[in-house]
Amino acid sequence: MGKLGVIMSTHNGSKKVLDAIDSILEQSYKDFKIIVCDDASTDNTLKLLNEKYRNNKKITIVRNNQSRGLSYALNLCLEQCKDCEYIARMDDDDYSYKNRLEEQILFLEKNEDISFVGCNVDIFDGDSIVNTRKMIEFPKKTDFLWNSPFIHPTVVFRYNALKKSDFYRVSKETLRGQDYDLFMRMYSKGFYGANIQKTLFRYTENNSTRKKRTLGVRLGECKVRIIGFYKMNILLVAFPFVLKPLIAYVKDKIELREEM
Repeated sequence: MGKLGVIMSTHNGSKKVLDAIDSILEQSYKDFKIIVCDDASTDNTLKLLNEKYRNNKKITIVRNNQSRGLSYALNLCLEQCKDCEYIARMDDDDYSYKNRLEEQILFLEKNEDISFVGCNVDIFDGDSIVNTRKMIEFPKKTDFLWNSPFIHPTVVFRYNALKKSDFYRVSKETLRGQDYDLFMRMYSKGFYGANIQKTLFRYTENNSTRKKRTLGVRLGECKVRIIGFYKMNILLVAFPFVLKPLIAYVKDKIELREEM
């Protein structure tokens, strides 16, 4: 059921995940199903999901008995989407504006050379919108040098492009960089993305996000960069940017200390 599969993972998402799901249910585009993976939550998240959506045929809830991380959870969701033409991402602390999916599906249907599409976002700090981020419309390989030119939870993929790119890579180094890794692997295979120049999404970004970027995570990002730049055949020009995560780690430590 559903031309589009919306996949998301939650770990101790509690009420915020309900808001995220409801933003999908309220979309103007209706031909979808939602697959939510509860990644071994230890709070009341699973109970809330089952109570609210037990009778909603659009929603399937799967569960990991132990926390396996986002890549594993999303691949588990994708197993329920083999009949879908498109795959949309959603995170449990974000919010999709009403016409998000309609705009993205229409864009992909009009642009057969594009394999996935994101959008511009409002930046939400947990209390209010503090900024709007405009993304590069048609990113090139070199646009991956400093940061990913796509915001993962905003993206809608063609399912076949995801499948031919072997879905998400489950490894230690992709613990926090699974999206960056996937996008670079897709580009290396000739699957290119775009960003609609409209603000269709509210994206949560705050200090708690930065605190999760430990030294081990940042070293993993360095490895992801080496592999990705190599696969895209830009490693020679991109090599200095391999160290960017370590620079960001030091910068975040200094800024967080100053804010204390």
